[in-house]
Amino acid sequence: MNVSFHSEQKVGRSFVFVLADGFSMHSLSNAIEPLTKLNRMVGKARYRWSIVTESRTNPVSACGFEIRAETLDAQIDPADTLIICDGINGADFYSRAVISRLRMHAAKGGCIGGIGNGVYALAQAGMLTNKRFTVHWKSKSPFIENYPLLDPSDNIYEIDRKLMTSGGGLAVMDMMLDLIARDFDETTSNKLAELCLHPGKRNNLDSQRAPLSAVLDTRNQILINVVRMMQENLEFPLDLNDIAKAQGVSRRQVERVFGKFLHRAPGTFYKELRLQRGRRLLHETDLSVTEIAYACGYNSHSHFCKNFKRLFDQAPIAVRDLSRLPQPESHDNQQKEKLS
Repeated sequence: MNVSFHSEQKVGRSFVFVLADGFSMHSLSNAIEPLTKLNRMVGKARYRWSIVTESRTNPVSACGFEIRAETLDAQIDPADTLIICDGINGADFYSRAVISRLRMHAAKGGCIGGIGNGVYALAQAGMLTNKRFTVHWKSKSPFIENYPLLDPSDNIYEIDRKLMTSGGGLAVMDMMLDLIARDFDETTSNKLAELCLHPGKRNNLDSQRAPLSAVLDTRNQILINVVRMMQENLEFPLDLNDIAKAQGVSRRQVERVFGKFLHRAPGTFYKELRLQRGRRLLHETDLSVTEIAYACGYNSHSHFCKNFKRLFDQAPIAVRDLSRLPQPESHDNQQKEKLS
């Protein structure tokens, strides 16, 4: 594993987390908590961190908590690790100011990182070419639609020289524990994992997604293989007869397996997978609804919209409009407005 990310062993490291509205508290807390516990364990501030935002107001998390933050134009030392955290919309929640700051920081030799959808900002800044990186598995398909020349891995996190990325959530803690292991040792990292009640520290080669057998709650190999084929062929759907033939079984056998374990016809399940992909593309790309329809295996805009509304009880354009709405103001700001 490449270990050139960190500098001198046991020398303090400083992190700057860049937040936008809709950021994940889960990801942010999983990044900071191991650092806090390490400082307490060794009795010194080996790690420091600060929070900045491009907005002139404090960022509000997806769950409604407001975080006090400095503005992005605050001084950031080249020795700092600049990490872009996930926000609500994926492709369009970071501005030119963030992209410019990323490029400037990297040009000065600084370490950079992205958590969840924050990796979009790294892509916009041109930081990911010929690098190992990852995004959350739900964002992988929309990400590739936006950046077809980039190839994110399926791993929970990646550290490639001065670049660190994570799918978000608990995987952020795994990434930070890895950094701590490099700066100190595995024993220290394992002790911190135990203090954080981490169920089992993982490395960067662990996959983000649970095995299909766990997701589907069955070990039936026919079902697992068929669902995997469907997942891998959403833009150009396969005929059920061809799927069955590839698995060496009859179409009727595939239908019986789906009915027994998933309680729906295989065609219905396949359609749901394609429409779920469509919803992700609506949230995280600027593709037109027609382009998204084609990307989900539909030859007709109207047919896609009809099926989409039937499944999600919303038209595609309504889902896109909702994802572009500004987040509600915090409770404190609402109270201030009432008093003014």
